[in-house]
Amino acid sequence: MFTSVSILLALFFSLMISYNPLLMSINILFSALIMTYLFSSIFSSWYAFMIFLIYIGGMMVMFTYFTAMSPNQNMNLTNNLKLIMLLLSLILISTFMLKFDPPSFFKLTFNSQGFYSTSKVITLMILINLLLLSMVLIVKIINLSKGPFRPFNYV
Repeated sequence: MFTSVSILLALFFSLMISYNPLLMSINILFSALIMTYLFSSIFSSWYAFMIFLIYIGGMMVMFTYFTAMSPNQNMNLTNNLKLIMLLLSLILISTFMLKFDPPSFFKLTFNSQGFYSTSKVITLMILINLLLLSMVLIVKIINLSKGPFRPFNYV
């Protein structure tokens, strides 16, 4: 647990030094994976899966927007960033090698009643509203006639 939190903090700090949209999206993807791992160890695996889908959906929208707005850039990795990526990958590999237990790793629980209990209704409603709001915002952004998401005219 401590290793995952330290990796997550290192990813958040390395997000400040990355300037390329591709590096930022990879960093957010790894952050989402680690947060999903942490949530699945604390809460239900379905809750973690929903959080992961929300992160990935937001990341896809941000990545599309950033790539439409930024010019084509070469990805120049500094030595510090290479060292951080190497250390993070080594920590991830060593953590998963030490804690991998195949029988419990593939055990799935399909108890959906716990997620819809009265104590978690507020969380469920916030997730539903967040998904609805993100869908409406994406549709409104895409329907603009001028901007990065304008429809293309193939003539």
